[in-house]
Amino acid sequence: RGSRDWTMTESSERRRGGGRRRFLGIEGGGTTWVVAVAIVDEDGAPLDVSCVCHREEFATTTPEETLGNIRRWIEEHASDVDAIGVATFGPVDVRVDRQSYGFITTTPKPNWANVDVLGALFGDGNDAWVSRARLKTPKTNIPIGFDTDVNAPAIAEYDRFKREGETMKTSCCYVTVGTGVGVGIVANGAPVHGILHPEAGHVHVQGMLNDGFCGTCPFHGNCVEGMVSSGALAARRGVTARELKDLGDDDEVWNACAHYLAGLCVTLSLTLSPERIVLGGGIMQRAILFDKIRALVPKLLAGYMSLDELTTARGLENYIVPSNSGNNAGLIGALTLAQTALTLM
Repeated sequence: RGSRDWTMTESSERRRGGGRRRFLGIEGGGTTWVVAVAIVDEDGAPLDVSCVCHREEFATTTPEETLGNIRRWIEEHASDVDAIGVATFGPVDVRVDRQSYGFITTTPKPNWANVDVLGALFGDGNDAWVSRARLKTPKTNIPIGFDTDVNAPAIAEYDRFKREGETMKTSCCYVTVGTGVGVGIVANGAPVHGILHPEAGHVHVQGMLNDGFCGTCPFHGNCVEGMVSSGALAARRGVTARELKDLGDDDEVWNACAHYLAGLCVTLSLTLSPERIVLGGGIMQRAILFDKIRALVPKLLAGYMSLDELTTARGLENYIVPSNSGNNAGLIGALTLAQTALTLM
């Protein structure tokens, strides 16, 4: 997992003042991990893909191989960064008061349960580098931000959202729809953690009339993830997940997908009252879904919560929106964690 100590560099010294900043973002996915270095010219500047100067992808194999390869890449290409952000699939422990902070915990992914991600990437073998100490790298004190691969994009989307207009914004939800369904939540300007972190992809919503599909979630059957993940949509349609892209926009599978995602948006609106819901992930590259979801939300609400954001075409277009970062949402989220970690320091 690497043996070289991180060394203090000129970039590390720059943390005391303003100016150009280099951030390291690490996005951990079930099939691929992505690492990138981004440069911004001044503190607090918005991050996007144009800021990325170096990027690499690593296949998700075993923790030892994947995280070891990433650590070696970091030591070669990114040991001079000002801050680090790590956003990974979960469940993960994001509570800094617990010894397992920085771990992937009870994931069903083979070989990845109870994996010490931060320790594998940055640890120096010192047992004292646990819990709150992990907010910075050992010895060199480079700030580290750690969160889920959906909370991190939620933070990034909120950061962009709050820059729009003059009205103060405090909340945002980010929903990713792909091999699974994840929901990241920002409330009162901060990501929601609580006892773990949000897992709203596993809520149940009102079923579509005469829907005989039972869902594919191994835990809950017909929860939202069990109805709209790529595997679920493929099973409903009798194709492979790779073949979904070949289906036309008029295929009935997209009506079912839109129904359950609209139900999720209604549930989030009723329980969290966010000022914006951002939908991302591979399935949401099917642009027709946005119009379908927006049309269904007021029908499912049935006249309740008669707000422009939930009842008018213009309001819904600004309330349920695509990600600013497209398929790079997770990586931009990880880089935003780094930027936020530096700000908090």
